[in-house]
Amino acid sequence: MTALTSYDWKTYEHMRMIVKEIYDLEITETHLPFRTTDQNIDLLDIVRNIEIFVETHHYNLHSQVFMQESSDTKQIKTIGVNQLLNSIRTHGVGNM
Repeated sequence: MTALTSYDWKTYEHMRMIVKEIYDLEITETHLPFRTTDQNIDLLDIVRNIEIFVETHHYNLHSQVFMQESSDTKQIKTIGVNQLLNSIRTHGVGNM
């Protein structure tokens, strides 16, 4: 299963049905991850709260990242182009 991408749920579901028919094995249903785990801001969160994201983040052209303007903590949230692409790969374009 590592050769397939995680957002290809139709393939996983098809494989689950084949295993049930041929081997009579019950495999748990395929569930897509709710968010990516390698980043602190997920694209789904951005899309759901786009107004807040636009108000609180700036784009740094030099480093190709969105940076939070200010924060109540010592940490500033950033999200880069690669993280956005990974999120699209995880969730698929149709979920945006």
